[in-house]
Amino acid sequence: NSSLGRANEINDTNSLYEFIRHLSMNSPEVIETIDVQTLIPEFDYRPGDIVISNPESRDIFSHCENGSISSIEKVCIDFQNQCTNLKIIRKRVQ
Repeated sequence: NSSLGRANEINDTNSLYEFIRHLSMNSPEVIETIDVQTLIPEFDYRPGDIVISNPESRDIFSHCENGSISSIEKVCIDFQNQCTNLKIIRKRVQ
């Protein structure tokens, strides 16, 4: 219908992404955020990958409480420093 005029459309994808990211980081479901740096560039890590370890390991991921899960939220390969920076979040599973 031409009497309604032209739609006022904008791409708010970035704003929506930041809003959702802020909500998730401040959600009571998020228990902790862990920054990890590898010794070499790693190309196999993806956001959403689940982080697990051997229960006998002494690393921080093996000491998670029941009802929580750790996953990669952000991957940044740093070619200049020859490493990979990972942001891992541990959150409650319902």
